[in-house]
Amino acid sequence: MTATPASALLRGIDVASWQHPGTSGSTCGRPIDWAQVRYSGVSFAYVKSTEATGYTNPCFAQDWAGIAGAGLLRGSYHYAKPALPVSTAIDQARYFVSRAGSMTGPGDLPGMLDLEETGGLNAPQLSDWTRAFMSEVTLLTGKKPVLYMGAFFFPGTMAADISANYRIWLPSYMCQNNVGERLCDPYTDARQPRLPTGWSSWTWWQFSSIENVPGVYANSTGTALDNVDMNFFCCDLASLQALTGSGGGAGSPFGILHSISVPEPTYANVFGWAIDPDSRDPIPVDVYVYGPDGQPGVGQRLDAGGEFPGLAAAYPGFGGAHAYFTAIPVPLGAKQVCAFGINVGSGGNSLLGCKSLGGDPFGVIDTARAVGPGRIEVTGWAIDPNGATSTPIVARVNGVDTVVTANQDRPDLGNPSGLGNLHGYTASVVVPAGGTAQVCMGAVNSIGPGSSASLGCRTVALPGGSPIGVVDTATAGIGSLSVTGWVVDPDTAAAIDVHVYVDGVGRVALRADGTRDDVAAGFPGYGATRGYNGSVSVGGGVHSVCVYGINVGVGTNVLVGCRNVQIGGGAPFGALDTATLVNDTIQVTGWAVDPDTAASILVHVYLDGQGYAFTADGNRPDIAGGLPAYGAAHGFSGALPAPDGVHSVCAYAIDAVGGNGNRLLGCKTVMVPVGNPIGFIDGVSVVNGVVNANGWAIDPNTSSADVVHVYVNGFGFQISADGSRPDLGNPWGLGSNHGWTFSTGRIGSGNQHICVYALNIAGSGSHQLLGCRDVS
Repeated sequence: MTATPASALLRGIDVASWQHPGTSGSTCGRPIDWAQVRYSGVSFAYVKSTEATGYTNPCFAQDWAGIAGAGLLRGSYHYAKPALPVSTAIDQARYFVSRAGSMTGPGDLPGMLDLEETGGLNAPQLSDWTRAFMSEVTLLTGKKPVLYMGAFFFPGTMAADISANYRIWLPSYMCQNNVGERLCDPYTDARQPRLPTGWSSWTWWQFSSIENVPGVYANSTGTALDNVDMNFFCCDLASLQALTGSGGGAGSPFGILHSISVPEPTYANVFGWAIDPDSRDPIPVDVYVYGPDGQPGVGQRLDAGGEFPGLAAAYPGFGGAHAYFTAIPVPLGAKQVCAFGINVGSGGNSLLGCKSLGGDPFGVIDTARAVGPGRIEVTGWAIDPNGATSTPIVARVNGVDTVVTANQDRPDLGNPSGLGNLHGYTASVVVPAGGTAQVCMGAVNSIGPGSSASLGCRTVALPGGSPIGVVDTATAGIGSLSVTGWVVDPDTAAAIDVHVYVDGVGRVALRADGTRDDVAAGFPGYGATRGYNGSVSVGGGVHSVCVYGINVGVGTNVLVGCRNVQIGGGAPFGALDTATLVNDTIQVTGWAVDPDTAASILVHVYLDGQGYAFTADGNRPDIAGGLPAYGAAHGFSGALPAPDGVHSVCAYAIDAVGGNGNRLLGCKTVMVPVGNPIGFIDGVSVVNGVVNANGWAIDPNTSSADVVHVYVNGFGFQISADGSRPDLGNPWGLGSNHGWTFSTGRIGSGNQHICVYALNIAGSGSHQLLGCRDVS
């Protein structure tokens, strides 16, 4: 055997109504699942029962029964209110016992006084108050309670008789700060807390107030609470159990007779360790050699003050200097050696163990763990007491043996055994993947007297069966969605496939062979090539994407996970910007985008119901600025026939992806005039013998300025209709420069006859009289 590792030191929690969210008044809130608490590795639990003389924890009865029902050792504590005007220490002690009971049941631990307030008392006064409370509880229950008090609790020293008679429960949070942040790992931190004056060791140590304990819930969703107090017990389970019921025997020594070697027939090397819970100092150990008649013969008293490997970490409250070693004479026919721890303080002497004399090898299994698909690694050490030769080791699984030699360097073994350091072993065993496997280790007696010996068996859970993994992300793209994640099949170190389903339909198969160093760290036997990454084209709307790991070997395909993804899709959209008459054609421009794709799409333009197809792939930087994910290639333009008359031009964006239907971009009306010029005489006047006229003229076959002939009393004049007339640009689509003005020289008085003609200057048609006027 070896010392218990530090992480396996006995642990327990203490709770109050704070650990029952929703507690109000006399109603207890969320219950604690004490079975879950026990499965988390907890050995004992204390629950607050009372405070002063007017408060009883509404959750006490429920927790008190639940702790026992889960098979945990249990205790109760009272929160002290010293110098409270309405109650004395004795009153509070009696109130405590009246609610908590005698606490002498088979699994009941001593009561505890939670002393966190001074009530304004000085050191002597607080000592008197504490003494009165502790004495009254002892009188009522027959068991000495425990005192919970910190080293920095108050300025002063607790009376010496209190520290001499009562065990200390020490709160000291060395691995967290004042705001509850973790600073180090309390399960591996080797530092020891400061003790209050008068105590040389702690019995319980409350080392954390921020633990997350399964079964202690924060709310109705099953989230574990993160403010649970966690405590170490100083000693072994037998010592803790000795405090239950009506007993008080936790002061008895505990330890082991670790090993015996017989390098010579006349003496034996004896090695072990022993601790008395009442003292940090070395204690005496008596070693006896028993003869053939079973009676003790040769004996020695030793001082257990040597260093034992790992003991300080296992029992940090006592340190590691508690080993004993001797070379004791062995008479002819001697059969075994036994070691006894000699009690100091309360308790009695304890048998530490007995071992038979002989040459059997001995050793331990340190670790047994799965290291990959179908492989177990076992480490430990073994020594044959008959010599320093390395010992053969047999690892057996399912009747199949794997043989290694315990020849690895273990400096921790050399001094205690006196047989050198080369006694460590590592065995790698091939096993079927999945389920559990029991591996049993044996040390082969290869030299001297004795027989081969079992080092024990371990059951190892083997990764095997169906794949495991996660969907890390499922993200929306333009007309597509992408998934990433990782998957591992415990039956193989090779990459496996994943199948991606969208809305229940299988869409793509991916190979999970992308590099994922984080997965390699979590599954060191499987490597890093476990990532997958892929995309699937989809239409707009909400889609359910599910990923399945495809099984290899034992097991079945497994749903890795599902996510809902919103794709920003839908029907295409855009605009018909212009439809204008340019010379002999109708020119159309605009843009169109299908939100399901960044690609250019088709646009159908209809002229009086006759369709024409164009591709919206022209450069439109303005569209890219407003819709950057889609780019600029979404403009369209084209020419349509331009027969005479009024025409309807309509454009439709054609749906490319997603099945959301084509969409009308808009309609415009375009008038294509007949071939003859048109125009109008807006006004004619005579002022001071000068004839003035103005109007407009357009040849519908051209946007150029028309030629106008003006006749005054039969005399002709030619002018150009190129004056600005903004009112003409929009209706005709031929620009606005088609106005004309005319003035004569002074021609005298009397009646004047004016006629105006618009000339046909392009295309078909003929000159047109715009009208005649008589003015005077």
